[in-house]
Amino acid sequence: MTAANWKVSPPVIVDGKVVFTAPDAQSVHCINLRDGKPVWKAPRQEHDLFLAGVYQKHVLIVGKHTCRALRLADGASVWTQPLDDLPSGQGVASQNVYYLPLRNGEICAIDVLSGHTAHNRTGRSGGPAPGNLVFYD
Repeated sequence: MTAANWKVSPPVIVDGKVVFTAPDAQSVHCINLRDGKPVWKAPRQEHDLFLAGVYQKHVLIVGKHTCRALRLADGASVWTQPLDDLPSGQGVASQNVYYLPLRNGEICAIDVLSGHTAHNRTGRSGGPAPGNLVFYD
């Protein structure tokens, strides 16, 4: 494991649990919201960058080369999906899809339940990579 830190991500509160990554921690943590007792923790993988959120009972972790999901109930690995390029910002979710911007100008659409991906080109070849994504309306 390298000494790199997690990128800053807010904690996620869902189903009576708090899921978070402390910047200098070597794990993803899940604690009980009511009493603060640990529910589970999962080790940080070498190239993990940030906690993307919790969607459909899956904890999404984005890395330099992969996006992966852990089961909210126990932290067990659900799926790991390779990425075509480095993330260029934080993504956003809608329904069962997490949209992640990539450095090559694509938006990677990841099915949260299965990990399957689709890619959409967002700009001209050689143009700037998209940054953090948000939805409005």
